[in-house]
Amino acid sequence: IGALFTRYAALCVLLALGVSLAAPLAVRLLATSNYASAAGLVPIVALGWVFNVLAELSDVGILIAKKTHLKPRVAAAAAVIAVLLQLALTPTFGIYGAATATALTYCALFAINMVVARRLYRFVVRGRDFLAITVAAVTSYALGFKLSHCWSMLPGTLLGTTAGAVSYVGILLIARVTTIAEIAATALRKPA
Repeated sequence: IGALFTRYAALCVLLALGVSLAAPLAVRLLATSNYASAAGLVPIVALGWVFNVLAELSDVGILIAKKTHLKPRVAAAAAVIAVLLQLALTPTFGIYGAATATALTYCALFAINMVVARRLYRFVVRGRDFLAITVAAVTSYALGFKLSHCWSMLPGTLLGTTAGAVSYVGILLIARVTTIAEIAATALRKPA
């Protein structure tokens, strides 16, 4: 379960990275110039999505142990955190505060789920791999962001997004979070 969880996390981060780097071009193509600032929200929302997905997967221990009566308590704790974060961040930072509060809420939900679930059913998650995923994501986003702002919109976004994704996968390969064989097997796997 731990290895699958790590691979799933790495894939979700790759998708969030790509969407975040491509956001300026996507917003420009899909909306009027009035919405250009919305591209700045995409990385925050994408990070929230990653933690939301991981929170859903991390409750596997609760499900395996058949202790689903704990899920409403976990959800209630996350709801309290959500309200407090929204009250703290939204009035001061507006829409960016609201988006950040939501992302942080999903991060808290993930953390709570992991603590509760791993007490009920132990599965190995290598912290080193998650550190490598985090470092790879931050480094690759910074590289892609920098490159995308060196050229005009279309070539810059294509270069930045491609460089970000390739560097992310490269760092994960160097850190041995995944292998080329695992990537190929996943890419060639037929949907059920």
